[in-house]
Amino acid sequence: MFYKNWPYWLKGGVIGVTISLIFFVLMMVVPDSVFESMGKIFELIIMAFAMPIGLAGFLLIWGSNGPPDFLNNVVLQIILDLLFWFLIGALISKIYYKMNKNNS
Repeated sequence: MFYKNWPYWLKGGVIGVTISLIFFVLMMVVPDSVFESMGKIFELIIMAFAMPIGLAGFLLIWGSNGPPDFLNNVVLQIILDLLFWFLIGALISKIYYKMNKNNS
């Protein structure tokens, strides 16, 4: 299988993007009635994994003013979020690889 030949950082990045896509699909598929019955915490957890840049920016930076105009584009927001999770996954796998390499 060609996946085994990939560098460790690329594997981690792909895993990060895959997890993000799973949560994004979950956010789009789960009806609002489920969110209402389980409380807003469930919705916030899914949104934190699916769209972290939009959620963090709205809660921490933009507040009631909303996001800047260039981030109102949903496609750009999805691309930024996938890039974010790719970088997080690549960084985690690089750290994990370095720790295991030093222990050997």
